[in-house]
Amino acid sequence: MKNRQLIILVTSLIVVGVSLFLYKSSVLDFPLVPDANSESWRVEAKLSLESTENNTIAQLFLPQSEGNFGVVEEKFHSEDFGLTLATDKRGSRLVTWSASNIGENRFNLYYQADIFRFKRAESPIGTARDPSQFLEWEFLVDSVSDARRAALNSLQKRIERRSGTTDIYIKQAVSELTDEEISPEEQLLLDDPTRRLPGAKRADGIVLLLRMKGIPARSVRGLDLRKSGRRIDPVHWVEIWQDGNWQPYEIDTGTLGIPDYYFAWWRGFPARKVATVDGGKLRNVIFSVRPITNPQYITSKALSEIKQDPIYNLTLFELPVDIQQVYQVLLMVPIGALVLIILRQFVGLRTFGTFTPVLVALSFRETNLLGGIILFSVIVAAGLMFRSYFEKLKLLSVPRLSAVLLVVIILMVFSSVLLEMINVGSGVRVALLPMVILAMVIERMSVVWEEYGAKDSINRGFASLLAAIIAYFVMSINYLQFLIFAYPELLLIILAITILMGRYTGYRLLELYRFRSLVEQE
Repeated sequence: MKNRQLIILVTSLIVVGVSLFLYKSSVLDFPLVPDANSESWRVEAKLSLESTENNTIAQLFLPQSEGNFGVVEEKFHSEDFGLTLATDKRGSRLVTWSASNIGENRFNLYYQADIFRFKRAESPIGTARDPSQFLEWEFLVDSVSDARRAALNSLQKRIERRSGTTDIYIKQAVSELTDEEISPEEQLLLDDPTRRLPGAKRADGIVLLLRMKGIPARSVRGLDLRKSGRRIDPVHWVEIWQDGNWQPYEIDTGTLGIPDYYFAWWRGFPARKVATVDGGKLRNVIFSVRPITNPQYITSKALSEIKQDPIYNLTLFELPVDIQQVYQVLLMVPIGALVLIILRQFVGLRTFGTFTPVLVALSFRETNLLGGIILFSVIVAAGLMFRSYFEKLKLLSVPRLSAVLLVVIILMVFSSVLLEMINVGSGVRVALLPMVILAMVIERMSVVWEEYGAKDSINRGFASLLAAIIAYFVMSINYLQFLIFAYPELLLIILAITILMGRYTGYRLLELYRFRSLVEQE
């Protein structure tokens, strides 16, 4: 029964610890190495407008999290304007700035956001509730000239003659307006007499040809995040509804797929403007992109916000920085305790106290190792001398221990002042040594000295110091410190290992050496 409970408990701890670790590392993209940085950018849109009436309304389409990109930390600066956020019937986000009684003035409105690029697509690209709304095209040609309408019909029929299937028609329509050769029909259709077709017109022309065939399509405007600067020109591509998903097509090459760093800002056809102004004049819209460096856990936080996942709120990264620094040290205590269990249970080292070496190892982290060993040895030796003297004065146990503690404090103060006088940097930090622990070590060494002799007491003292040094080296592994802090659920696995080791009742390594003569006789 007890073995079954043990197996269930250990298995549960391991399963929960491993599950949380895998979830945070694979789903929330928590870092697996320290100092890991993520790909992120700060984008900004600046609207310059001039109000011509007392009441002015300005609208700007906003980007949203989709595909591999996440939008977080949105900020708005609107001077004397109030703002509201909304989503239109096609799923596009927009902000509306409005102001009244402002007269004829010039204003600058700003939108800023941080863009994160995730390892995998976390949401569909431009999800449409009803793709049929992207089939309308007749209203676009009602007001055009007969010549342009004839050019459109001629181009559409020419593409249709070359296409036997819908997939071929899509490829023909895309490639028709992306190749270098521009036919007279294309120039007339796009109302552009030059041989260089702007990206927006090419995208709109492709979308129009596809909609005439009954294929849902739309134009996309976005930013190339590989370019940084104060004035970034938008890039254009088209999205076509195929097999239940929106498939992006590059209009420069006519191929399926777009560069990984193309970030969609707004969608619209024909040439849907990113910003509009009512009661004023829109002078210009300027986009800027600046790459920023963020630790990987910031990306994990952004992803958690987008997924509305509460797991991130339970991590230590959300604590104040000073509290994080405390836990970075505190979380290494179980690691030191695990090392001590191995040394006591399997090696057979006899130390003073159960976890005294671990606390001494923590004190070594505040000084350097060599200085800590010297101070530990000197203070313990001096404390033993004073403890022996207090014993001759026939003091009771509690007053004697208090007197030893006071002597330890005086010795540490003296050591700190002395080290500071000779310009040794760790002099001030010596005060962080566990004074009470040192006093207890001195007391226990004295008791063992009296009961078992000097040899046994000194052996245990050296064993405690050795265990502290080993624990110090293990607890000083930077990667281990990072891993435990980022994934504190790993402590559940350490707890399971500790419980398993607690059931070990076999020989220790030093006992095998101790009883080697019996083995030789057999």
